[in-house]
Amino acid sequence: MQEIDLSRLVTSAARMLTEEARERSVTIEMEGSGVRAQVDPGQMERVVINLVKNAVEASQAGQRVVVRTSRTAEGARVEVEDSGIGISAEARKNLFVPSFSTKPGGSGIGLALARQIVVGHRGTLTAEDRSGGGALFRVVVP
Repeated sequence: MQEIDLSRLVTSAARMLTEEARERSVTIEMEGSGVRAQVDPGQMERVVINLVKNAVEASQAGQRVVVRTSRTAEGARVEVEDSGIGISAEARKNLFVPSFSTKPGGSGIGLALARQIVVGHRGTLTAEDRSGGGALFRVVVP
């Protein structure tokens, strides 16, 4: 664990998916800067890549994925928001269960591993539907 500029790490990780987003005609937008946190950089990068990749895959051409960092009373926050179809009630129950996937050919490992990493940082990873459609995944680490 080391103190890092989490906003910079998140921006760098999200940029790794720029080409995939461009191929799908999806825009990735970044918000927030200067948020610092005590994390394992490699593990947190894996979490962000997984969440952004899922958001890009859930989005349709012309939609956007918003990735933001902020500081709250609970700690450092990373949010990944998409405009896709959202999360069904059935999927929400099993979202972080290993081997559960809504994607054809998906392994169901990504979100389960992401949650395990965040919990290992004494943090939380939650998912919710957005009121205007799509999903919002929120990571908070102390």
